[in-house]
Amino acid sequence: GVYRKVKHCEVSELRRELSGWGFFTACLTCQPFTYLTEGLNPVTLTTSGTITNPGLLDADPIITVTGTGMLSLTVNKTVHQVSSPAGQVTLDSSRLVAHVSGRVQTDALSEAFPVFKPGVNRITLGAGISKIEIVPNWRNP
Repeated sequence: GVYRKVKHCEVSELRRELSGWGFFTACLTCQPFTYLTEGLNPVTLTTSGTITNPGLLDADPIITVTGTGMLSLTVNKTVHQVSSPAGQVTLDSSRLVAHVSGRVQTDALSEAFPVFKPGVNRITLGAGISKIEIVPNWRNP
């Protein structure tokens, strides 16, 4: 299936028609993409491998990297230097934020946030990374 992400919502005043019923109008502003529900399923890699983007557009994944220290995560040919002082860091490409234990870590990533191109994407786990968990966020126009 598919779904959309709402960016903004305007709701009119509630009109009471009966004692237990009310009506209102909601105007939703959505992102211009449909997201594939299968992109919400986490994928775990403990070794280097591939992940296939079935969508028609680049996907902005959420990647949780497990490992401590300065780590190297390669997506396709782009090497991402990841700083993980606490053993785990989450890279949220859709929001362009990295966080550790719910706190923003501005120096967690040296490059742009990872994206998955349509088709096969090669992922290489550098030394010190024991696993990554990916929520891919596949999308279409």
